[in-house]
Amino acid sequence: MDTRKLEELREMINELINAMIAQSKSTDSGIVKKLPSKEEVQKIVTEHIQELAVPANIKGYEYLRTAICMVIEDSTLARGITKILYPSIAKKFEDTPAKVERAIRHAIESAWNRVKPEKVYEIFGYTISQSKGKPTNSEFISILVDHIKIYHF
Repeated sequence: MDTRKLEELREMINELINAMIAQSKSTDSGIVKKLPSKEEVQKIVTEHIQELAVPANIKGYEYLRTAICMVIEDSTLARGITKILYPSIAKKFEDTPAKVERAIRHAIESAWNRVKPEKVYEIFGYTISQSKGKPTNSEFISILVDHIKIYHF
């Protein structure tokens, strides 16, 4: 294949890729979706964790909110919760990863004992069994992130 044809093929591929990217950013109405700002994301996350009755006066509240915001921004962090996410939060708040994990677990446990079952079902559906007890930190964060992404972004 000569270089001119190869260059034309590259150009066609680039145009196709750009068209696919533009299409993935558009809604059904053809309007490009505006991604929310960090402040908007934090507001939405705060509203959801408050609806789930996470007590705002405990350390885990802030750690949990930060964790959820970070995973919304970079979903790969959900796969490295103990190796990447907790140490990142610990560094930000000048704490240890173990204390971050424990504080988040305590926040989830406190919320789980206070939240209405209807709210649990609304967000977690059948992914979490009431008889099984509270979700793990990773389950709680991942499911809440998915719920927020589905209904807000």
